[in-house]
Amino acid sequence: MSSDSDRPALHLPTRYLAIVQDILRRYLPHAEVWAYGSRVNGDHYDASDLDLVVRQPDDLSRRQPDLDEIAAAFSDSDLPILVQIVDWARIPEAFREEIEAGYVVIRHADSAPAAPEDEDVGSHPNLLPNPVWELGSGSAISRAGTTRKKRAATDDWKTMTLEEAGVRLHDCLHKTPAEVQDGAYRYIAIPQMSRGRLDFSSARRISESDFLEWTLKANPQAHDVVLSRRCNPGETSYVSPGETFALGQNLVLLRADGSSVYPPFLRWLVRGPQWWEQIRTYLNVGAVFDSLKCRDVPQFEFHIPPLREQRAIAAVLGALDDKIEQNRRTAQALERLARAIFRAWFVDFEPVKAKAAGSTAFPSMPQPVFDALPTCFVDSDIGPVPEGLEAAALSSVSTLVSGGTPKRSEPAYWGGDVPWYSVKDAPSDGEIWVFDTSERITDDGLLNSAARMVPKGCTIISARGTVGKLAMAGSPMAFNQSCYGLLPGDDASFCHLYLLMQTAVANLKQRTHGSVFDTITRATFDGLLVAKPAGEIVSAFEAVVAPIFDLLLASLQESSKIADLRDYLLPKLLSGELRVKEAERVLETTP
Repeated sequence: MSSDSDRPALHLPTRYLAIVQDILRRYLPHAEVWAYGSRVNGDHYDASDLDLVVRQPDDLSRRQPDLDEIAAAFSDSDLPILVQIVDWARIPEAFREEIEAGYVVIRHADSAPAAPEDEDVGSHPNLLPNPVWELGSGSAISRAGTTRKKRAATDDWKTMTLEEAGVRLHDCLHKTPAEVQDGAYRYIAIPQMSRGRLDFSSARRISESDFLEWTLKANPQAHDVVLSRRCNPGETSYVSPGETFALGQNLVLLRADGSSVYPPFLRWLVRGPQWWEQIRTYLNVGAVFDSLKCRDVPQFEFHIPPLREQRAIAAVLGALDDKIEQNRRTAQALERLARAIFRAWFVDFEPVKAKAAGSTAFPSMPQPVFDALPTCFVDSDIGPVPEGLEAAALSSVSTLVSGGTPKRSEPAYWGGDVPWYSVKDAPSDGEIWVFDTSERITDDGLLNSAARMVPKGCTIISARGTVGKLAMAGSPMAFNQSCYGLLPGDDASFCHLYLLMQTAVANLKQRTHGSVFDTITRATFDGLLVAKPAGEIVSAFEAVVAPIFDLLLASLQESSKIADLRDYLLPKLLSGELRVKEAERVLETTP
C-alpha cells in the first residue's frame, strides 16, 4: 500500500486555492474538478500556471457548454497566475492517461471543496478514475499573470511585425482566368482552402498562357502560406513542396525569407492565438464581406521565438500534420478501391461479362456468388442488364428520412450532445464519413423539431442549394431540412447504398428544379431508376466492402485525435507555455 508521500500533491498557496475553489463553487457547482500538470507533479515555479480539468461524473462524455464565463472570473480575480480550465469530453485517450498518472481532486460534484491542509496544499488520494479537459474552441484560459509568466519562459523571444521579421506579402492578379477543360495548370480560389492545406480536387484548370501571367506576379513556393483576405479573412493554407498553381482573387501569399522566421514555421505562426488577435485588430467590417487590407497584414505583430526553437516547433507540429495528411491519402485510396469494386459489380457488370467469356472466377467476388451469376444480358429501362436483375425506383431500394432545424430562438435547443449535420459539415472529395458536426442540439431540440435521428451508416445527401453532397454518418446524428437521410431497404447494406448514391448523384442533379435554388424532392427519388441486384449479391458485396469502410472511419477518427493533439499543443508552443521537450514527452505517450 502506498504512503501519503507517494500520492500527488497540489503545490499552491492556500490563499490562491481558496480563490480557485470559490470560483469553482459559483460557476461549476455540479462538476468535478481536478488539478494536474506542473503544480501537481512538482515541476513548477512561482509563476507556473494552474491546469484544471472538468468532468461530469454522471456522464463523462457530456461536454461543458461554455467555459469562457469562468475563465473571465479567474481573470478578474486576485490570482497572480495563469489558470487554464479544460473539458474532459474532448480529450484524446493519450492525454487522459497522462493526467491519470498524477492529479489532485480540488472539487467534488455537488459537495464541498476539498479543504487545504497548509500553505502548500497536501496530497489528495486518487479515488476518481478519469480526468477531463477541453481542446479547441471550448478551452478557456484566464489571463491573470500572463505577461509575467511569458517573460519568465520566453526571455530570448522577440516582438516584431511580419515586415520586420522578413515575411513578405505577394498579392494576386485581380481578375479570373478562363477555365480550360482538361487544362494542365491549376488555379486555386478560396473554396480550395481546406483545414490548413490546399484541396486541388476541385481546382479550376487554366491555360499555360494564363498560368504564366498569373504566376508572374505571385508564384507560389514551398512553405509559402496562402491567406484569404475576404469572405473568410484570416484563413490560411500551407503550400507543400512540389505544389504548383496560380493564385485566385482575394488571396495573397506570405513568404518568410528565413532571417527571423523559419519558412516551415510560418504556417504555424499564422494559426495561433496571436494571429487571430491581429485579424480582429485589423479586420475591416463590410456590409457584405469582412476583409483585410494588403497594407495592414505586414504590420501584424508577434512574439517570435529564436530560429532554433522555431525549427523544433515546426518539426513537432509538422510530424502530426504529416500523419493526418498520410491518413487522408490512404483514405482516398481506400475510397477509390471501394468505388472501383462497386462499379465492376453493379455498373459495368464485369463479373457477368467475365463468366460469359469463360472465366471461372472474378477478383473480389466470393466464388459461390460468381458461380450463381447468369451469362447473358437482357434489355431494361436502364439499358442492358444481367438476366435476373431488375430496374427499380431509387426510392424503392431505400427509405427516405427528412431533416429539420430546432428554433434558433430557443437556447435550450442548442449546444447539447446530439450531432446536427448541415452541408457545411460535408466531407471533402474522396472522403466518406462524418462523425462530428459544427453544431449540436439538445434532446429537447430534437423532440420539438422536425429533425430525426439516423443511425451510424446512414447516407446523407444535400437536397437544396448545394445539391448532391454526400456523407455517411459515423455516429447517430440528426440533420437539417436541406438534406435527406437514406437508409437501405434491407436495414443492412449501408455501404452498397452509399456507393449507389455516388453513381446516382449526377442523374439526381439533372432532375433538380426550383426557381431560386436547385432542389431534390421525394419525387426526384421516385423518378430515378437504378439497378436492383438480388439480395444475396448485395449481401456478399457488403461483406467485401464494409471492412474498407470501417478502415476509413478508423483512419478519420485517428486523424481527429491527432488534430486535437496538434491544436492543443499549437498555442502552448507558440506562447512558450510549453517547450518542445515537454511536447515531445506528451507525444511519447500518444499511441
